[in-house]
Amino acid sequence: MSVQDILSQGLVFPIPIRQCGVGHLICNSCCIRLNKCPLCPRSAFERCFGMERVVESIEVPCCFAENGCTQKIAYFNKKKHEKACRHGPCFCPEPGCGFSGPAATLPDHFTDCHKWPNTAFKYYTQFGLRLQPGPHVLRAQDGTVFLMNVVAAEPLGHAISLVCVRPA
Repeated sequence: MSVQDILSQGLVFPIPIRQCGVGHLICNSCCIRLNKCPLCPRSAFERCFGMERVVESIEVPCCFAENGCTQKIAYFNKKKHEKACRHGPCFCPEPGCGFSGPAATLPDHFTDCHKWPNTAFKYYTQFGLRLQPGPHVLRAQDGTVFLMNVVAAEPLGHAISLVCVRPA
């Protein structure tokens, strides 16, 4: 597979990159498996530091750009970024609900579809919250979504769980 094929398909061309004496490029894992260049009869490969610098300098958009991510990521860090990107899909925790979408859409989904109460708050600022059994959505000013669930725990009172809803 050529470098152009790899880049056009959004695949990661891993470093180190090797080249035969004619200059044909090949990734290290393919180089180890092959006895010769797939494009010519050469069998010796050397590291191609120039192409490695080119690949390292390529920036690509996050695949979650349509969900609000504006970051340009170094090509070789794309998968790592997208695995942790806060604009990736979140899934509704309600059993039987198949909703998935960016975290920013969850408060409306929880409120509209499940009728869960929804409270906006600011970090480090006191706010009132009526504790009633069931789920409650908390929206921070930075867009972070928390889901609080209150259940009766007789004879002790109530148990409260609080989770940050994030992709992955």
